[in-house]
Amino acid sequence: MILNFKKIKRIFKILIVALHWYLPKKILDPLGIFKIFQKISREDWELLDFDSIETHPTHLILYYLPVPPLGVRPTVFISETMTNEDDLTMKLTEIQFLNIQLKINFQTGIPFLAIKDTWSILQIECGKYLNSEAFNLESGKQKFKSLFNRLKGKNGRFRGNLSGKRVNFSGRTVISPDPNLPLNFLGLPIILATKLTFPERVNKFNIERLQRTVLRGATRFPGANFLIDLKNNKKHIENLSKKKEHLEIKSGYKIERHLKNNDIILFNRQPSLHRISIMAHRTKIISGKTLKINECICKPYNADFDGDEMNIHIPQTQKARAESISLLNLVKNINSPGTGESMIAATQDFLSASFVLTSKNQFFSHDQIGKILHLLELGNIEKENFIPALLKPFQMWTGKQIFSLIVFSKKKKDKNKKKNFQGSIFHLMEKNYSLGKKQCSPFLCPFDGWILFKNRNLLAGQLGKSSLGFGNKFSIFSSFSIFNSNNFILNCLLKISKMTSSWFSDFGFSFGIESITPDKNQLKKKKIFLKKKIFF
Repeated sequence: MILNFKKIKRIFKILIVALHWYLPKKILDPLGIFKIFQKISREDWELLDFDSIETHPTHLILYYLPVPPLGVRPTVFISETMTNEDDLTMKLTEIQFLNIQLKINFQTGIPFLAIKDTWSILQIECGKYLNSEAFNLESGKQKFKSLFNRLKGKNGRFRGNLSGKRVNFSGRTVISPDPNLPLNFLGLPIILATKLTFPERVNKFNIERLQRTVLRGATRFPGANFLIDLKNNKKHIENLSKKKEHLEIKSGYKIERHLKNNDIILFNRQPSLHRISIMAHRTKIISGKTLKINECICKPYNADFDGDEMNIHIPQTQKARAESISLLNLVKNINSPGTGESMIAATQDFLSASFVLTSKNQFFSHDQIGKILHLLELGNIEKENFIPALLKPFQMWTGKQIFSLIVFSKKKKDKNKKKNFQGSIFHLMEKNYSLGKKQCSPFLCPFDGWILFKNRNLLAGQLGKSSLGFGNKFSIFSSFSIFNSNNFILNCLLKISKMTSSWFSDFGFSFGIESITPDKNQLKKKKIFLKKKIFF
């Protein structure tokens, strides 16, 4: 039961006033108060709104002091004849001595005023035993490590021993962005891939591939570090002879090979505040020394690129790999398990570029479209009904057409996907929408804030955070996920990140201090507003 300290304080005041009223001339010692508390019945304690089963007023007075076992307070042998006792043992010895002295004083009948000082010292020593920080110790004395000090803090029992364990087959380094990387992939530096291994059992299907990794050794990628034979003897490949007969493997052997592309890996950022702070990715071996991720997946990890470090863990069995890719796969955790909002979405420059790209004054020539299609490797897509918006003096396509073609394009093979969009209509209001719903047609919004999709074509609206960003259950991809798989959503986000990062770097986007400085009219409105609020 969690006790309300304000309520306890109020109850203490009531009890003290009552005791003072009935016993005005008697000095109350802790033992006397304890005997009075013992007479409070369970029924009266329930009337004070406390649990009569779990708690009782006598629990407010420390009558028994817990003594930890020797494993918590071990004895250190300095030499064969000398030992050094733990701080807790020494403090318990002092408490025991004072307690015995107090008991002798009671038995000999010494007046209470004479034993008051001994009782106060005993109370202070018990307090130091539990929490030495509550008492101002002298600066010259050595700090006493109490029970509270051993439990709290980074090196305490909870964070240091129970929660913060060190594990094998893991790595940690700085993260950096890569907009061209698929969202469910993790860019793994080759220096980590050669140190972290996966034990793969040899069979008739992989014996040739694993034999090549063994022959390459531990220094060449993709190679192997260890070989485990049928007798479970583990041998370091670099220590074996380079003769082929010594490096020959058989079915049943285990080869601890280097990580390669498409391996399963767990990715985690601390503090792990919710379930999707750790998810499973597939590996993409890269050069460099930092882990690469797509910016769209930063939200679940609460990550940014100002020096954040993240952890990787390598599942060591096929069962662990299967469980990781089934339960922790990023593809299956696009939405928040708590709110259902989209946690993987466009962000930062992807939103800015999409907003500029889908504005009314953006037009593209045939050459510019071909360059974007070549960048995204989308040359084999259907181009039916892709009619230029301008025919004279030369053909031009709008940014809305480009966005619809590239993001929601399908290859000629995927004929069945047409059913998913046929007849589908999606509309949404962006933040810059200025007209009320009942005033007139939403298409007349001067800021182009009404988003309308029909049959996977963007007909109206300037896309922004409400339609492409985080935290909206009614965004474009949240709505399209009803008719399409999560892989389709991730593929669309990858196309957005690739296209916008490439096009925006050529287009250019910058702002100075003048862009964020309020003009004279805004400053005037601000002064009037502040005067009304302050001098009302």
